[in-house]
Parts: sequence; structure tokens; C-alpha cells
Amino acid sequence: MTFRRRLLVTVSIVLALSAVRPAFAAPAQDHAGHWEGAIELPGTKLEVDVDLSKRADGTWTGDITIPAQGAKDLPLGTIKVEGADVSFAIAGIPGDPAFKGQVSADGTRIAGKFTQGGQTFPFELKRGDDPVAKAKKALEGFDEVVAKGLAMLKVPGAAVAVVKDKEVILAKGYGFRDVEAKLP
Repeated sequence: MTFRRRLLVTVSIVLALSAVRPAFAAPAQDHAGHWEGAIELPGTKLEVDVDLSKRADGTWTGDITIPAQGAKDLPLGTIKVEGADVSFAIAGIPGDPAFKGQVSADGTRIAGKFTQGGQTFPFELKRGDDPVAKAKKALEGFDEVVAKGLAMLKVPGAAVAVVKDKEVILAKGYGFRDVEAKLP
């Protein structure tokens, strides 16, 4: 094979690979979502869940729930997301509680250090299901349950509403409001 032919084949291969490469490149991770996990305190794990979302202007917002402490949807402050690095603080809490960690290459976990009051503890969060989607899935088959309940109780109708995290999951009327006229 001549030098010119080898050069042409090499250039062709390089061009072909550069066109194919983006298809195999790792997708940019979206760190927004619902995260569940724990802070490793001495002798115990403190369960937490964190919700992160990115605003249209590129800034971040979020909240944390710590069930064992009765803390629900505490606002996060100073949220920074740069590549795989993620950090945030719990706003308005004594001891300046803060998380600094990294998102795994596959985007399924955040692990790092939690600090508060001069002490440092490891933490790990795993990407969880969206609570609203989880609630909607839990209601699959609910219509049949209500229909059986109406029949069993001999009730002509009922209105049911289910709200999760300020979002209406279900708002529906069942049975009849007027049995004689068969009005739903």
C-alpha cells in the first residue's frame, strides 16, 4: 500500500471515529431529582432524603427531610453543582450543617462528608424514585377498591382527593351524585 493510500485510509478512519464518538460519549449527568440515604453517625445511620432541582436561570434549589428529627422539607442553601461535585448546606440550622460530595460516574449516588458543629461524618445518597410518581403508582387499582367500598357500604358516591408534596395526585368522583337520574 502506498503512503498516500495509507494516509487516506488513516484520515478516513479518524473521521469515521470522530463522527461515531459522540454516540458513545457519557451523557451529561442531571443531578436534579430525589435522593435518599443516610449520614453515618457513631453507632447509627441518620436517614435523610434530599430533593434538588435546577431553575431556568441555572441556579439550584432544594430541600432536605430528616424523619428521625421530625424535620420535613428544610430549605437548602448555598447549593453548588460543578461537574460531579455537589455541595449544599441546611439553611438556618445551628452548627452550619453542610454536605460536600461527588456524584458517581453512573449518576446513581452522591457520597462524601457531612459536617456540623466541627464534626465530620460520611454520607451517601442514592437516586430515589420521584415521590409524586411513586404515589401515583401506589394508587394503581384504587378505582376498584373504591367501587367495592361503595358497594359494601351501600353508599351512592364519594369524592376522593390525594395530595402529595403539594401536588394533586388524584381528584375524582366515584358513583352517583343522583342515583335516580344516574348522574355521575
